[in-house]
Amino acid sequence: MQKGLESLAFIFALPHCDPLYEEFENSTPPPPQLPKIEAIHTSLFVDVPDVLSAMPGPLPASLRSRILRLLLLHWAPWAIAEEVHCCPATVYNIQENLFMYNSPFRPQFRPKGAPRKVFKAAENGLIAYLEDQPWAMQKEMVWYIWEEWGINVHRSTISRILKRRRWSNKKGQRVGVRQNDELRLNWVADMLRLTAEQLVFVDESLFNETTGWRHQAYAPVGQPARYQASRTRGHCWSVLPAYTKDGYLSCTGIREGWFNGEAFFRWLADELLPLCSPFPAPRSVIIMDNASVHCNSRIEELITSHGCQVSYLPR
Repeated sequence: MQKGLESLAFIFALPHCDPLYEEFENSTPPPPQLPKIEAIHTSLFVDVPDVLSAMPGPLPASLRSRILRLLLLHWAPWAIAEEVHCCPATVYNIQENLFMYNSPFRPQFRPKGAPRKVFKAAENGLIAYLEDQPWAMQKEMVWYIWEEWGINVHRSTISRILKRRRWSNKKGQRVGVRQNDELRLNWVADMLRLTAEQLVFVDESLFNETTGWRHQAYAPVGQPARYQASRTRGHCWSVLPAYTKDGYLSCTGIREGWFNGEAFFRWLADELLPLCSPFPAPRSVIIMDNASVHCNSRIEELITSHGCQVSYLPR
């Protein structure tokens, strides 16, 4: 109803620039007389194919408003079609919309089809289930919908729900159970008191024959990508660098096998600490992870005895 009133107000608010409209407004002649049935039959079935052959686009707003104005002046639809040079069916549709909906436009109805089996609450429950268990497979989601809401759906329904809610399957990143967000925030806040020049990062890396393996290969569609090569791991080597804002320090340790507690202690005392300075000078804060060879009292006493500080990464 509101849309119809707005449309009528728009029509009467237009400037009266149409000569035909001014003629009717000043002289108010009687509306055109309806012709005989044969004339209507001829105009409808002879003129319409010529109009349809042009395949017009959407009806312009100015032409629609003119048709509506003439309808309000009680013109016959066939006469309006001849006056504005459009298809009579267009005029009849606008007249029908005015009669049924009090508007020249047909209201927009909801999409047709059966209602969705999975209602809004069940969808929200599925999203909450995925937030708690993001590794779940679609067949497990189908079982969850049935077990929790009593709705039997297909996997394609689950796919449409996830696509509509903008959830996708991607490579998961496993986070440790012992990870503590509060400790991480406290560690970041503690790092704010330091400068980048003071930090020295220490970490160990292991290498063997499998390190250079390429895990992507080409093969024909439908066949596995296999190639023959040695599967032995070979010898293991450890690299222990110290990294600063300006790059790696000249104390990188390379060892066959790995660095145990004693080897790490000797490398720290003989190679790294001579290149560091007492706090708060540059290269005075050593940052390490929580490996067992790093977290012991001997290491902390050795670092503090040189006037440096030690900071362990949070879990």
